[in-house]
Amino acid sequence: MTIEPDENDPNNEERTSGITRRRLLGTLGAAGAVGAVGAVGGLSASGVAGINADVAGAAPLSSESIISFHGERQAGIANPAPSHAAIAAFDVIAPDRAALQALFESWSLAASRMTLGLPAGPALATARLPNDPGEAMGLAPSALTITLGVGASLFGTPEQDRFGLASKRPSNLIDLPAFKGDDLDAQWSGGDLLVQACAEDEQVAFHAIHALAARSTAFVKLRWMQSGFLGTSNASSARPPRNLLGFHDGTVNPSGAELNKVLWVNEGDQRWMNNGSYLVVRRIRTDLAAWDSEALEEQQEVIGRVRSTGARLDKKSRPNTAHVVQASPEKNEGARILRRGFNYAAGALPDGSLDAGLIFLAFGNNPAEQFVAIQQRLSERDALNEYITHVGSSIFAILPGAKRGEYLGQSLFS
Repeated sequence: MTIEPDENDPNNEERTSGITRRRLLGTLGAAGAVGAVGAVGGLSASGVAGINADVAGAAPLSSESIISFHGERQAGIANPAPSHAAIAAFDVIAPDRAALQALFESWSLAASRMTLGLPAGPALATARLPNDPGEAMGLAPSALTITLGVGASLFGTPEQDRFGLASKRPSNLIDLPAFKGDDLDAQWSGGDLLVQACAEDEQVAFHAIHALAARSTAFVKLRWMQSGFLGTSNASSARPPRNLLGFHDGTVNPSGAELNKVLWVNEGDQRWMNNGSYLVVRRIRTDLAAWDSEALEEQQEVIGRVRSTGARLDKKSRPNTAHVVQASPEKNEGARILRRGFNYAAGALPDGSLDAGLIFLAFGNNPAEQFVAIQQRLSERDALNEYITHVGSSIFAILPGAKRGEYLGQSLFS
């Protein structure tokens, strides 16, 4: 199955990845047909090869601001984090497996276009609805990446296997255990599907989530959405970004061969996951009022670093409970993750304090041996726990990438 129609075919607006407007309506059934056409906003309109026919309103394409959507592995993971992220989880309401597959194909087409600075869907002469929400018209691609993951709930169980995927659930897609100090809110937890959109422009990142949701209302329902930020032009900076505590975050992330060893799935019980990864999303609220009342020396002892430079405190000044000590591979039998967190600020809490903190993104190829092992130690011994509360928690299998002519999730359905 392919998502690239013949660009020399004058009728290619009616073909993409084997899905035609007729097939879509047949998939959803007569009762859902009208809503489905409006929901996907041009699912069958045009493939990636046909994008040159629809550039009206698109920003001039700059190679410096484009990160390729296609590849063996998805973007938005190993490349440097840009300044903004919009992260959303969806519950799937598609009626059957064929409709779910159609959703994955539709989103892959839309994502491949938006990362080039093009509208999510091409113009349709017969469509009454816009092909794109429009808020990114005239904006550059801004290093946009769109990353798709699937939650354990999508696979169901052998007894309740709504999409015929129960046997495809990877053993490493675990249910996260409870951790000491968690105060989780369902508002920020769980989900069948995850979409992470990262860009140097906040509006471009938001638009990616908005556009995918707008064209899929018959398939998915938004469960939660979180927006995060880092320092301006973070991707071009040689130093790790600062979190809202004022300290550099992700200073000891793995790189090179070590990163590949930590991050990517190369073997496992589900071959379809090869070149994929796993992502744990934690929403961590920070008590900034309490933190701000501490002396700088106390703050540095809690973190274990010098705030101004990011250098580790010398052993004499660094308590064993310091965050960097308890999170270190040495304390966790060598366990490592790729941290890719974003700060968040969501206004005021009922008590008048700031609702702000970190959207913590932990990537790795074995969540039980990586994130869970590290977080269990941190929840018990980390001095930083006095100032933070984990209020949201989710885990997803990050799909392998899509080569040209493929769509995200194709190996899952094959």
